Amino acid sequence: MLDKLIIIDYADGAGGEYFSNFISSHSGFFAETPLHENMQNSTDKLQKFFNSRSLIVSNFETDLIEFEQICEHNQIKNISIPYHLYKFPNRMEQFNKIAKSVRFVKITVSDNCHTYDFLRKVLLNTVTHANMAELSFRTVDMDRSQKIQLIQRLKNKNLYWLDISLIKQNEKINTSTRQQYLNLLLSKEYNLPSTDIEIHYDDFFVNFNNTVDKYNLLCHRLDIIPNHSLIEQLISRNTKNLKELLIYKEKFKEIFQSL
Repeated sequence: MLDKLIIIDYADGAGGEYFSNFISSHSGFFAETPLHENMQNSTDKLQKFFNSRSLIVSNFETDLIEFEQICEHNQIKNISIPYHLYKFPNRMEQFNKIAKSVRFVKITVSDNCHTYDFLRKVLLNTVTHANMAELSFRTVDMDRSQKIQLIQRLKNKNLYWLDISLIKQNEKINTSTRQQYLNLLLSKEYNLPSTDIEIHYDDFFVNFNNTVDKYNLLCHRLDIIPNHSLIEQLISRNTKNLKELLIYKEKFKEIFQSL
């Protein structure tokens, strides 16, 4: 059983994977974890474990057992992970089965800036044959006709990660085009269920005037030792990320019309 598990409760694109990696990188917590600038390039299966399983139909009880076994095998007693609790709010209590202490950090947002970042880094990236392993994993519960659609787009070099979500959710959301789906995502509001600790996306990803103070307060509430080298890395990385994101937003109208 883990001693401490910190779960980051966040909306798509709101930096949950990076922030959980940031928390796990603290000395005395899980110091051997490298702080990745881009979690999309990370091969850390533990950081992505539960979110990856949420993309397919899986048994959550079994997932919990497997995660605990991986941590035990690697002698990990404390870790922070990201999880889209807005999809599965009833699973919050179940994490108590694998950790003596479970804390939740909710990242709240005030606009849809995070959604553009999600589109930029994930959904509007082209799927290629180099991504076949991940593509196979994400489509394991699709029917034959859905897979044929994706294969044809892959052959035509016109397959985005967004298409997988669109095809899977078409019946639920009653939309059929990429542009309709993007409009839906950009107007989406998230109900984040945790009530333990709340931080604001802007304080760590947009406006850095009070970031150090907010960080020190968070460390105090989580009972972890502040590491000023790590918070400097976070500010540096997110300053760069914000500049790239603002450039992307300026070009988004052109990108949108090309879909």
